[in-house]
Amino acid sequence: MEIENLMDFHKDLIISYRVRVPNYVKNAGNFFVFRPCVLGKKAEPLESNKKKTPRRFPIELESTSLQRDEFSIEIPLGWTISEIPPGVDLKSSFASYHSKIVNKENMLVYEREYRILDPFLSSKKFDEAVKFFRCINTDEQQAGLIETK
Repeated sequence: MEIENLMDFHKDLIISYRVRVPNYVKNAGNFFVFRPCVLGKKAEPLESNKKKTPRRFPIELESTSLQRDEFSIEIPLGWTISEIPPGVDLKSSFASYHSKIVNKENMLVYEREYRILDPFLSSKKFDEAVKFFRCINTDEQQAGLIETK
């Protein structure tokens, strides 16, 4: 693990990890399945209002923040990428979330940015928040396919 700008409050805090995960992919017939989102969850666990009664209390997220993740997945020689999940571009009144996957030679690079603009949501924004975080959760669970030549 490497930490940059820990004591420089005028710069972004950067935490870098280098991880090797043998057998990260799962075998599925002639293909191998992988999840590009390797670490961390941005989606808040909000449950939809099944009773359809108006929410009375506001939602409080942790704080305003900007979080950027980049995961590089090395593809072994002799393997090809068959399917890459689409990127996501979400904007709401309180936050934004963007993700994309770039194929760079024998590497897949998954990049995402999560920005909380307003951590205090009125009860009227509950349905918007549920929809927003469900979309993030879907993105975090997406899988891609690779195969051997």
